[in-house]
Amino acid sequence: MFPRSLFDGLHNKPVVVDADRGHGKSQLVKALVAEALEQGYVIRVFDCVANWYHDSPLLKRQLIRNPEQYDVLDNCVYECGSLSEKQFRRFISAIIKHDYDTRYERKLVNPRYIESVPRILYVIEEANTVIRSNSLNRKGWEAETLNNFISRGRNLGLDVVFIATRVGGEISTGFRNRCNWILGRVSGKEEKTYVGKATNDDTLEIAKKLPKYKFVYYDGDTSEPFYLPETIYHTPATVEPPPEPIIEEAVIIEDKRHSQVWPTILFILLCVIAWLYGRGG
Repeated sequence: MFPRSLFDGLHNKPVVVDADRGHGKSQLVKALVAEALEQGYVIRVFDCVANWYHDSPLLKRQLIRNPEQYDVLDNCVYECGSLSEKQFRRFISAIIKHDYDTRYERKLVNPRYIESVPRILYVIEEANTVIRSNSLNRKGWEAETLNNFISRGRNLGLDVVFIATRVGGEISTGFRNRCNWILGRVSGKEEKTYVGKATNDDTLEIAKKLPKYKFVYYDGDTSEPFYLPETIYHTPATVEPPPEPIIEEAVIIEDKRHSQVWPTILFILLCVIAWLYGRGG
């Protein structure tokens, strides 16, 4: 169903999925994930709009309410709708950093390590919050992690699909120009301008006329249009996050030895005072 070049392209560049709202972007990526699973990929989905929570090709889901409480799980949907944008970026960055650092350190020990482990495919819903200019250009470990991942993650077997809401001016210009694209129908004026700049005029003309649930893939060349397949998925099993650490209140217990020292010192002082007073008399 998908163009043959798509998975080869995933190994080299991030893929952005863009289309008008309601065109079927998430359903298309679910089909892509189902095929990736058959190819042996490990999948991690970051969802903040519950598109994958009840209907997914993956077997596990974890509801994230605290960005510091999570498990790193294979083939899992992380539902993050209760997080703020800042927390959502931080959570995604933490998972990616875990995988990036782990694979990098193991590759230092064994240069063939990456060949022995499955590739990891990340899917990020509402990806504009992650890949817009002010997210990638800010200071801090989160932006550093995302930039390293986008630039070098492919060398560690880390691939990504970004599901965009609106391209417009939100997505970093430099990032747009180094991605491959899956496009459905794009109709907004600003949207068409930026898609045209990231692809080419011929691809834009095709995308403007696509019927609902039909897409094209662009990686420098434009594929033949292809339809979203009709598929039925299931509700993943819930995996509860690890419990929040219990911080017990410090109980200060008075040392009995210390409690006995002060009366003794006071008694000695009184004796000295009395002796001095007696000598003075």
